[in-house]
Formats: sequence, structure tokens, C-alpha cells
Amino acid sequence: MLLINRLSLSKLLAVFTVLAVFLSFQNIAFALTTGQVYPSLGTTVSEPPWSDNTWDTPANIYTDDGTNAEVTAPSYDNGDQTFVLKATGFDFSTIPDGSTINGITARINSYYSAGSGSIDLCQLFNVSRAKVGTNQCSTVVPLTTNTATIITKGSASDTWGNALTSAWVKDSDFGIAIGILATSNNTDVHVDYVTLEIDYTLSNTAPTLSISEPNGSGDTVTVGDSYNITYSLADAEQTVTADFYYDTNNSGLDGTLITGCQNQTEGVGATCSWNTTGVTPGSYYVYGRDVTDGIAPEVSAYSSGTITINAPPASGTVSASPDTCTILSGASTCTVPFTWSISNATSPKLYNATRFIEYSTSASGSGVSFAITNGSNTVQVRDSTAVLNSTTATGSCTDGTSWNGSSCAVVVTYYDIVASSGANGSVTPTGTTTVAQGGSQAYSIAPISGYEVATLLIDGGAITATTTYTFSNVTANHTISATFSLLPVTHTITSSAGSNGSITPLGAIVVADGASQAFSIIPESGFYTATLLVDGGTVSTSSPYTFTNVTADHTIVATFALIPPPPGSFTIIANQNPNGSVSPSGSTIVTEGDSQIYTITPDSGYDVGSLIIDSSPLSSTSTSYTFTNVTADHTIEATFIALPGTEPAPVATVRRLASVTFQGRAFPDGKISIVRKELGNEIVTKERGGADANGFFNIRFTDLQTGAHSFGLLIKDPDGRTSQTKFFVVDVSRGDEIFKDIIAPPTVDILNGQVSRGGNLKVFGYASPGHTIRVYFDDILVKEALAGRGGVYSFDVPTGALDFGQHKVRAKQINLDGGRESDYSTERTFVVSKLTVVKADFSGDGKVDITDWSIFLARWGSKSSLGRAGIDLNSDGKIDITDFSIFIKTIRKK
Repeated sequence: MLLINRLSLSKLLAVFTVLAVFLSFQNIAFALTTGQVYPSLGTTVSEPPWSDNTWDTPANIYTDDGTNAEVTAPSYDNGDQTFVLKATGFDFSTIPDGSTINGITARINSYYSAGSGSIDLCQLFNVSRAKVGTNQCSTVVPLTTNTATIITKGSASDTWGNALTSAWVKDSDFGIAIGILATSNNTDVHVDYVTLEIDYTLSNTAPTLSISEPNGSGDTVTVGDSYNITYSLADAEQTVTADFYYDTNNSGLDGTLITGCQNQTEGVGATCSWNTTGVTPGSYYVYGRDVTDGIAPEVSAYSSGTITINAPPASGTVSASPDTCTILSGASTCTVPFTWSISNATSPKLYNATRFIEYSTSASGSGVSFAITNGSNTVQVRDSTAVLNSTTATGSCTDGTSWNGSSCAVVVTYYDIVASSGANGSVTPTGTTTVAQGGSQAYSIAPISGYEVATLLIDGGAITATTTYTFSNVTANHTISATFSLLPVTHTITSSAGSNGSITPLGAIVVADGASQAFSIIPESGFYTATLLVDGGTVSTSSPYTFTNVTADHTIVATFALIPPPPGSFTIIANQNPNGSVSPSGSTIVTEGDSQIYTITPDSGYDVGSLIIDSSPLSSTSTSYTFTNVTADHTIEATFIALPGTEPAPVATVRRLASVTFQGRAFPDGKISIVRKELGNEIVTKERGGADANGFFNIRFTDLQTGAHSFGLLIKDPDGRTSQTKFFVVDVSRGDEIFKDIIAPPTVDILNGQVSRGGNLKVFGYASPGHTIRVYFDDILVKEALAGRGGVYSFDVPTGALDFGQHKVRAKQINLDGGRESDYSTERTFVVSKLTVVKADFSGDGKVDITDWSIFLARWGSKSSLGRAGIDLNSDGKIDITDFSIFIKTIRKK
């Protein structure tokens, strides 16, 4: 072919991604052009002497739409030069690597609307976005007022004084610099769009051919099935086709042509259907040969693996005629004749699946009689244990006898027991039950909720009311009847409390109708009772609170708040967890600048698992921690893990090795760390895995010595947030262990650490797709919703009901299928403020400093849209240089 179109170019690009066998051929050059390509990034940069006036809206140069990048009066006067307008982000990905760049043509749609001006800079960039080569506008180009003026520089053979390469022009920082000189006062100049067109050449290549399937992985069919061969065929210049063959080896090109896979057209991941009818069972390679295009040489390629073609599956038929027979008195079987046929079986059998008896191993038989038992017998034809077909044959007892479980025996006398019940309960079994003479029958008498058994009548006579009754040694007909009455009236009072205090008694408390019930509300040290809600309404927070003359269900809810520290002091809160303690507990007031020591004490048989300061786990654990030079509020928390038990002395010279497997669901594409801690020798090792696109994970440890082991499960979501550690103590003394259906705690984050009361706090993170997320403020449920398909959740939670000061937020998730909950997530703290919150205070500490600068930079580079949204300081829906400028001004003011 002497011409090449855009379709041929796409074929050439596809060639670069497939494995091909190339033969020697003569190169032929082909000249191509990209056409005009618009930039995707426009910026304004001061680079002397182009440094007098910046460009407004430099992003308006991306398309021919009448919107402009512009510099306008009154400050743009005669002799002034604009900033450099940098147009970059041109997409020249269609240029194949290694192509020769012949020339570049630039087109600039520019004009002036007031004053006058001339373009004095049009120069290319290198991959560092620096001007290189010839300034094509060193001889200025005067502008006109015609908005349709197109200024063209360069040509199909002009490389602007540069040795251009395909890699250079495909770089995102390659582009063109534009500058305009004002030639009169009060000038307004405009640029609507900029395009670059690149002319390049490439060489003719041989066709490429590869086969991706069969590859030896799961490629198994049965003779007569159809199988799709997957291949890739391309030629940059010609239209070629290929024929496909099968062969027992992968060399020689001497196989058998595949009917239906001849003259197959070009394509990437294309398929042709192979009907395997008539193919001898076995394993075969597939190879393809292109039909030469007349210019480039012929190529061929073998599949990387084989396809296995199996013989047809075993099949069979079976029938019984007649299919019934009569069992004589005292006998247990009778016979019926069977006819059967089995084909393609390696181990043919005629089998009674009801009696678990193998009748015959012959592949066929006609009218052969075999014994069956009472009732319906399922008789099967099998290949080993695989059932190919089945029929039923029925044996029945002769008249005057009945089946007693092992043979046909003389009929026994039976009696009827009739059960009935009144409203609000039942007697089971209900109705008429037949019982053999001398037999027994048990009954269950069950009132519905709120009722009890009032009377129980046996054969019309009352006996003590009970919920069970048994007739023994039955020799006559009987009746059983029950009635039911209401239980005494009671009511339920449900009590609950937030963190940092308690309510006693706690939970669902049953109270008799008309009775009273008192509740004691006790805050922890350093806290006070903030609210007391009775049936949703606020009451006095004094303790105790007493419900009198209870005639309905009620609720009582208490919340607690930190007692504000005196001026010049701060509060440190020690949160407690099971299996150990942090001392001093509760809240501790510390004078500004002083220090406070905490002691972490595990219970007997436990060790410190993690030490968490201000909601962030430390990299190491200790039994002591000191806050020094205290200048802010803090929190401290420790978790504890069980110590492994002592392993028994070995009973042989070789210790048995075992494995443990963790299976469950976390976040899609989450990164999983399993910390394995052997306290006996103080060695900590890490094993890493990953959740799949649906959040499922399966991690297995092998070669574990017999005994107890300690593991911790941590999971990072796609944005790098870490879940709460979930601990396991595993004893593999009895063999391998599997932990199934683990529900990982969700991750939780907040957009800002400080919020004005009445505003919304954005809470977000990751959970398992389709799971219910519950968000808690100070351990009180405030929000519940389903996580999305990708596991992401995001809530805007009102703060109007919260007291001023510090609060905590955490979450858990619930599997709707089983109704099981995860552990809580890690905890995040935030401050409800009386003042308008400075948006740049990302840490929520009331200051804008180096900590907020670090958070700003982290979110700037984040891939998470929620994380980046937190630095949209001008709320324009974009994260750009404007937000950066706002932050710099804010931190300077502070």
C-alpha cells in the first residue's frame, strides 16, 4: 500500500502490544500527520522580559469556542509584554515510538480589541517546559481586530531548530510558549485557541500474529464441543488474514487445518470457533499462519499451551418392567426385572441407591431380576460413583401385613389420640395422631407470648397445668385439650448511656404494671451528666431518676461531658479497654507546661497490644508513657492481647506443623497486614495480602509449630487509612485452624477537625460493599446507611445537638445477611466551636501552622476526591493554584 489512513495507524499501534514473529523484509517509509491537536493545560508564567502583565483565564485556549485567554487595559500599555502563555498537555499518543519527527506547524487564533499589539514569542518547550530552539516570532507578528485571524508558524518540515523525537513531543510538558507585545496604550489582546500539528514518518513492518488461548490453563473440552481460539493479527499497511491448525507438538507447522478457522481477519483479542466434532481425543497445540499480503513476509505463531479434548462423557439408560412386586409375609424383599445399557464408562455399575447394593458391573443387561425392598427403590446406572440415569421400582407388603421396618408383618392394632387447644396457644402435634398398641406419644403445650397454660384436660379430666405431657403404653383412644390465659401485665424500661459515665440498671428492665423503678446516673471522674432524656424529652440531670406507677414502656438515656479545665490547664483523657488498665483513669487536669505520667498495666495472661496517643497508634508499645510540656488536650488508650499458652513437651522427635487461615471481607483493593507476634522469643513478623475488588480476602500461614500463636489483623483502605487492629489467639495443637466470615472494622476520617456548632461534620471512609455503616458521636448512634458498591461512604452529620468542646467519632459496620457487627473503627476527635471555623485549620487545633501545611500537601497529592475536597478553600469545586494562594495568605496572617 502506498497510502496509509487513520485505520491503518490504529492497526500499527495494536501491533506494539502483541507478541509477533518477524521475518526480514525491506523497510518502506510512510509519511503521516497528527492533524491539529489542542492543549489540555494553559498557564501564565512570568519569564523576563515577558513579565509585565499576566494572562486572565489561561485555560480558555483548549478549544475554538470564542472564550479567550486575555490581557486587558488599563495597565497594559505601549512597550509592555505579557507573561508567557504556556500551552502544554498536547495528546500525541497516536505517534508510534521510534517515529521520525519531520516538522511542527503551530496555529494561533489571536487578535486585539483595543489599542494594538504584536506576537513577539512563539517557541517550543522541552520536556521540562523550558523554551528551546527557534523563536518563530522573533520578528514580531502584528495582530488585527479580526477575531478569525490565524497566525501559522512552522511547517511539515520545520523542527524549529530542535532535534525532535517521538518521546519528546509525547511528553505532557511539551508545548509552545506565546508572548504578546503592546504597541500602544490601553491595549486588550486575546487568544482563543492554540493548536500544534506534527508531521512524522514510520516504516513498513511485517504482520504480527499471536495466540493467547489456548494457554494450557483450564482449556478442556469434550469431542463435539466448540472452542474459541483467541488471537491477535495486525498489519500496519496491508489487510491480511490467517489460517489456524492443530498439532500434537509446537514445531514443524505440519498440523491439521481447523475447519471454521480459515481466512480469519485482523483484530486484537479476536476469536474463531473450532467445532471439535471428529477430532481424536488428546492434547493439542494451536498455531496460525497468515496469508501473505504480497509485500511483507509470511509469519506464524504457536499457542503457549495446549487444549485437552476429552472423549464424550459416560451415559446410560435403565428401566424396570414390571416396576412393582409384592413382598410376602415375613419377607423383606421381592424381585423385579431390569434392563440397562451404559456407554463410555470406565467403571459401569447397576446400583440400588435405596438399599446401597451393587447389582451388576456389566455395561448392559436385559430382563435381569434383582431384589428390592419395601417402598420406592431408586435404581441407578453409574460410572463408578457418578450417576448417569435412574428409575424407580416399588415393593409392597401382601394383604394383611404391613412393613415393620425390616419385613412385612401381621398388622398391629392402632389407637387415635385427638389433641385440641383454645385460643392464644397450641398443642403439638395437633389433631388426630395414630399410635400403635403399647406405644407412647409426647405432646407439647405452648402458649403464645404474653399467655400461660390455664387448664390441661386428659380424657376430659383436669390435671396439673404443664407444657409437656406423654401418653405411655397406649391401649385405648385418648383426648388432650388445653386452654390459655393472660400473663400478669409488665412493661419494659430501656436504659442506655454514652461514654464516660454509667446508668444503673442498664439495658431492658422489666417492671410490673403500676410498680416503680429507680435509675442511678453516675459520671466518671472529671465528667458531669450533660443530658438526661426520658422518652426523648429532657429532664433534670440529678440522680437517681425514678419512674413511678409504670403503665407503659419507657426509655432513659444519659450522656456525659468533660468538666472544663481551669484557665491555664488542659485535660488528658485515659480511655479504658478490656484485659488491662491505663492509670490514672478518666480525665486528668494538667497545668500548662507540666508533665503527666501514665502507667499501662495488662491483666494477668495479657500483654500490651498497642498504645494509642491522640487516636494515632505508636510504632512501639510500653508499660509507661509521659506527656511532657502539655499545651493542649490529649487522649491515651491501650489495647491488650492474650499471651500464648505454654506448649506441651514434645512426644516425638519431630513436631507437627500446622496452618491458620483468615477469611473475610474488608474494603475493595484494601492492603492487609497480619502481624504475627511470638512473645516467647519476642520476634515480630509481618505477612501482607490484599482484598479483591469486592473486599474479600483469604490469607494463610503455614509451617506453624504446635501450640498457641498471636496474630493482629490491620487493613489499609485505598486512601491509606488503617482500620482498628483485630486480634486473634490461635491454638493449633489439634490441627489447622480457619477463621471464616471475618468482618473488618471500617475506616473513618473527618474532613475538618473543627466545626462551628450547627454546621455539618463530614464523616467518610471505607467499608465492605453492601454493609450497613453506623456512625457514633461520643458512642451515641447518629447516622446509619449502606456503603456503596466500591465500599466508600460519606455522611454530613449535623452538630447542633453537641456541647461546645471536644468530641469523638467512630463507626462500625453490620453484615445484613447475618446481622453480625464488626469491632469499632479507630477513633477521631473533633472540636465544636463557638466561633466561625477557619477553613485552613485542617487539624482542628484552633491554629493554622506547620501541621496544617503538612495536611494540605498530603491532600493536594491524594487520589481521594473526598480528601482533596477538604482543601477547596474557595468552594469553587476545583483544587488549583487559587486554593494554594488562599492557604499561604491564611498561614501568614496567623
